[in-house]
Amino acid sequence: MGFSDSFKEPYPHMVQMPNEVSGITSISAEGMVQFCLIRPMMSKPLPWDSEQLAALTAYVEELQKEYAKR
Repeated sequence: MGFSDSFKEPYPHMVQMPNEVSGITSISAEGMVQFCLIRPMMSKPLPWDSEQLAALTAYVEELQKEYAKR
């Protein structure tokens, strides 16, 4: 997996891309999913109360926990 070491930190934390692009100094897992949809993927954000956003956020949080164990 191609994650930076900051991905091992529990959310919310500083992530380089949102910080450099938008000056965001701390972001939640849910916010990171939305940011990735908008910025690098050039897509529309998901509704904040959507099942899709909840599922993607849960996936990112599980992936982060597994990565942090390394």
